[in-house]
Amino acid sequence: MTCPFPLRTNGMARRLQAVTLLALAGLLLLGGCARDYVSGRSTLSLIDEEEEIALGKQYDKQIVAQYGLYDDPDLAVYLDGIGQSLAAVSQRSGLEYHFRVLDDGVVNAFALPGGYVYMPRGILAYFNSEDELAGVLGHETGHVVARHSVKQMSQRILFTGFGITDRLAARFPVVGGLATAPINLGLLKYSRDQENESDRLGVEYSTRVGYDAHAMADFFHTLGAMTAASGHATPTYLSSHPHSEDRYENVNRLADEWQQKIEYTPRNLEPSAYLKRIDGIVYGPDPRRGFTDEGMFYHPDLAFRFPVPEEWKLDNTASRVLVVAPDEKAVVQVALSAEPSAEQAADAFMAEAKLTPGERRATAINGLPVVIIEATHVDGRARTRVRMRFVELEKAVLIFLGLVAEQDLGTHGGDLATLLDGVAPVTDRKILDVQPRRVHVVSAPADGDLAAVLEKLGVPEEEQQETAFMNGRALDDQVARGDWIKVVR
Repeated sequence: MTCPFPLRTNGMARRLQAVTLLALAGLLLLGGCARDYVSGRSTLSLIDEEEEIALGKQYDKQIVAQYGLYDDPDLAVYLDGIGQSLAAVSQRSGLEYHFRVLDDGVVNAFALPGGYVYMPRGILAYFNSEDELAGVLGHETGHVVARHSVKQMSQRILFTGFGITDRLAARFPVVGGLATAPINLGLLKYSRDQENESDRLGVEYSTRVGYDAHAMADFFHTLGAMTAASGHATPTYLSSHPHSEDRYENVNRLADEWQQKIEYTPRNLEPSAYLKRIDGIVYGPDPRRGFTDEGMFYHPDLAFRFPVPEEWKLDNTASRVLVVAPDEKAVVQVALSAEPSAEQAADAFMAEAKLTPGERRATAINGLPVVIIEATHVDGRARTRVRMRFVELEKAVLIFLGLVAEQDLGTHGGDLATLLDGVAPVTDRKILDVQPRRVHVVSAPADGDLAAVLEKLGVPEEEQQETAFMNGRALDDQVARGDWIKVVR
C-alpha cells in the first residue's frame, strides 16, 4: 500500500518545495502510513497500530496507578458489557477494548490509544440513564476508532509539555525510579473537528445497539448548564472535550438521522435501571484514601499521618503522595513498599538506588519502627541530598523519600525534617472511621419543584444547584411524588 502526499508546485508552494520535502522526509523517518478507520483512507502517522497498542498498555498501567480502579466488580462488568457492545459495531471491531471504572470523583471520561476507555465514578454519578452512559461511551470509543489520541500522542513526540512531576524528575532524577508521572490529560485535548467526528461516531454506535442518542445531547446540555451557571467551575470533561454552542442541536439532529437511517429497535430502558446501578457510589474525594485537615495529612485506611509544611502543595494518587515546596526545589514522595519490614524495604531500595550511602540507623519515630538513611545523589555537578524514612506500620511499610539540592538545604531542610520526622500512627476513631459521601437514589416525598423537594429531602441550600445538575434538571423543574431523585449524603 502506498501513502501518497503530493506537493503542489505552483505559486508559493513551488518556492517552499525543498523545505517541505526535507520536513516530510524527517516525518517519514519517524513514522509512516496508517489507516484512517473511519474514512478508510491512508494517512500519515508517527505511531503505527502495533505501537499504538503497546502505548495503550503502557499508559493503562500508569492510569490505574494514578487513579485506582473503583472497587465494585458488578459495576465494572456492567460498564464493560455496554462498551464491548458499542465496540462490536465500530469500524475497529477487531481491536481488543478495555473499559474501566476509575476510583476518582472527577466529572470526566477519556480514551487512550489501543482501545482503552475510562469512566471515573465522578461522571457516572452525573448520568441519569443507561442511554446517557452509552452515548458518552460511544463518543469515547469514537476517539479510539478515529485514532484521535494517537494523533495527540504524535504531537507530544514533537512538542512535549511538562507538568510538575516532569519538572521534578528532571531536577531530581532519582524520582523517576519511584514515581509514576501522572498522565497529563491536558495534552489529549481534542480539536473541534475531532469532537464532531466522535459525536457522529458515538451517535452511530449507540443507535446501532438500541440506545437513544438524544440522551447524549441531554448530558452535554447539562454540562453546558454547569458551565453557564454563575460561580460554577467548568466540568473537567469540558476542559478536555471542548464544547460548542451548537453541539446539543447537532447531536439531536444526528440521533434523528441515525434512527431513520437504520432499522432502529429502541431498548426503552427505564432510567431507574441505571440509577439502581449507581445507588451508593462514592461521590467526590474519598477521604479513606487520604485527606488533609489543618496542615496534617491523614490516611484512615493505613492509619498514619504526617504534617504538611505551610504552603507546600500535596498531590495524592492511588500509588503515591507527593508533597512539593512552593518553589519546587524540595519534594517528599510517600509510597508503599512491597517488603514486609522496614529493614527489608531499606535493603531493597538501596540495592537498586544509584546513591552514595551515608548514615543508616534503625530507630523509632512516634512509636513506629523506622530505618533512617541519609544519602547523596550525584548527577554531573548537581548534588541532591536524599533523606529516607522506611516506616513500618501495622498494615504496610512506607517509603518516605525527601529530596533537596545541597544548595537549597538551608532553605528547605527544616521543613523536610518536620515532615519526615512527623510521621505518626492515627488512633483517633473520628479519623479512622471517616466515610466518603455517597450518591443515594430516593423517591420524591411530594409533588413540587425540585428545589422544594430537595429541601424536604434535607439537601442544604448551598448544595441544591449541584444536586440539580447531577439529576439533569433545573431547580424550578416540576417533580412528581415518587420520582427517583439522586442526593448526596
